[in-house]
Amino acid sequence: MGLYAEPALLERFLELHEARVGKKADMGKSCLRFSEPDAIPYALMGEVATWFDLDRWIDLYRSRRTPGGRKTAKEENP
Repeated sequence: MGLYAEPALLERFLELHEARVGKKADMGKSCLRFSEPDAIPYALMGEVATWFDLDRWIDLYRSRRTPGGRKTAKEENP
């Protein structure tokens, strides 16, 4: 769920989800909840999966970590 790490992608996803499903996404920190199996936007989920390749995700992860592996102050207190 790299969407939370890149606000522009999160906003893009939320807009597309609402446009295709007709309601706001029910999201947690790293999950999407669907109460109706028939309402799952499978095509959108497939599209979102293409937004991050492995190298991009690793670069994003590394850019958010300190050398010792601890969270930065910004991560702990956004």
